Amino acid sequence: MKLLAASAFRTKHAVAALLALSLAGPTITGCRPASPPQVADETTAQLEVVAVGDSEFGAVVHRLLREGKTTPQRSGLLAGAVRRQLKHAQQHFANGDAGRGTDAVVGALYLIRIGELHRDTIDAEEAKPLQGAIKHFSARGDEGRVLALMTLRKGVLPAASPAIAQQEKRRAVVEAWARATRTGGDITRLAADRRRTVARSLLEPSDAALQRAATAVNAWIERAIRYSLDAQQTKKLPPRAERSEALRALEGGAATMASLFLRHGRAKDAVAMLKSSAARTIAQPLLFQQLRAVAEQDDAEHWRELTRSYAMAKANIRGKQDLAGLQNVDARLLDAALWGIALEAYRRDPSSLAVGHILAQRLVALEMAEVAPLVLADALGSKPSVAALGATLTTVHKALALELGAPPNTARRIYANAGPLLTLADGAPYGNQLGPVTASIRRTMASIELHHGQLAPAKQLLNKALQQAPTAWGYTMLGLLERQAGNKALALRDATRAIALATESSMVLDAVDAKLLSFEVLRDHGDKEKAGAMLGEALVQVLRFRKGAANARAHVRAERQLARILDGYG
Repeated sequence: MKLLAASAFRTKHAVAALLALSLAGPTITGCRPASPPQVADETTAQLEVVAVGDSEFGAVVHRLLREGKTTPQRSGLLAGAVRRQLKHAQQHFANGDAGRGTDAVVGALYLIRIGELHRDTIDAEEAKPLQGAIKHFSARGDEGRVLALMTLRKGVLPAASPAIAQQEKRRAVVEAWARATRTGGDITRLAADRRRTVARSLLEPSDAALQRAATAVNAWIERAIRYSLDAQQTKKLPPRAERSEALRALEGGAATMASLFLRHGRAKDAVAMLKSSAARTIAQPLLFQQLRAVAEQDDAEHWRELTRSYAMAKANIRGKQDLAGLQNVDARLLDAALWGIALEAYRRDPSSLAVGHILAQRLVALEMAEVAPLVLADALGSKPSVAALGATLTTVHKALALELGAPPNTARRIYANAGPLLTLADGAPYGNQLGPVTASIRRTMASIELHHGQLAPAKQLLNKALQQAPTAWGYTMLGLLERQAGNKALALRDATRAIALATESSMVLDAVDAKLLSFEVLRDHGDKEKAGAMLGEALVQVLRFRKGAANARAHVRAERQLARILDGYG
């Protein structure tokens, strides 16, 4: 059987769809998604919100991730955690970082699943960053997530607030824009509906939003199947744009449908939808097998297997897992589903290191990096292997390094929650083997503290890092701190150590930095002769290095050092 008689349209999944259609008869295209179990989207009982401070945030979210059963106590904790995360988002917006602010808003909402949103979960004060995220998504034409945030914001604003009327006007503009841009052929317009409703469902934890998205995905798939049948019967191809969208629906429609429900950890509903909607005719066998196993067994092993498939698709690693059709799922939906699946796998077995790393990566992406060390610690246990502990510390270091140049609060929370891991790594039998990575973590934290003028903690961190792994950079930074404290002898001692280490390792530019520090200390204390000699050595080295610089980055660094040297000469 040929599909649209076009090579680009001949896929085994589409052929399977047509075979299924021919066997199933005319009822396929008339099917509609079955409704998932009805759950109240917003409870009205009084909620005792638990205040969650910055210092407790990581531990509270960690507890929420581990314990998924809804209780009044958990609902109060969830509301407190969501409110605190929205405060973090507002801090990012206030610092001019709309990207991180928006990611933090998404992180707050991903903590909430259908049935968990209470009228008091978000209050008017904490709703302020929702407006910032609305602006961010509006600038990118993401009307689905804009509408989701508008709906949530309207629910928490006072009934008499003039902001509601203003927002309703904006909502009308967004919806008019969506209608105006809904152009092209049938399936192109249906694809636009699918993108908008799917995006909305990711941030709006309501049964209504989920059903709207499922209905749109089903219509998109149905139209693609009809295109295939029409092309087979008439031997005429649809327009190229329509062909491309139809192929996308046939290859990724079933995975898209399933992923909608997996965002909320609903494997049983995903299986039910694949059986009852048009997606059943195109569902890849591997995807359906994995989902059915998860739905029926609901155990750690099968949730881990599904997590692995989604993680490989996100990393764009092709292999057996690609047979599930996940490579064709929208990136935002894939991320959301991976979050939901990894969370279910983690709840059933927190000791899985692979799942722990995947969940930690999602936490970092959702601006909740301070929770990552706690999740990873669950997987390590009390006596991890050197490799496992080293990999965990590397993940923590990457999360911490992302905070360089940012306000220090998140970095401090990450470092504090990583404390038990660092203590474990410092002791036997890990210390000698993991010293470099623990030293890197402490050096990075020292840089962050130093950048914000916190000299005492920076000095303490540097001293500990240098005990574990001496580096020229570390001694130069320590020398700078001693210079600022007026300790000439200690500053020169540290600079001398830095020069020796850099020379031994042929790190020319590190040696130049240390010699510039020595020059500045000697100059400050009136030792002009020695200061001049040190500056001359630095000049000779940097000029020689600049001629043979291996790359642009090294050349730029050498130029900056040369400028400092020339400034020293006056």
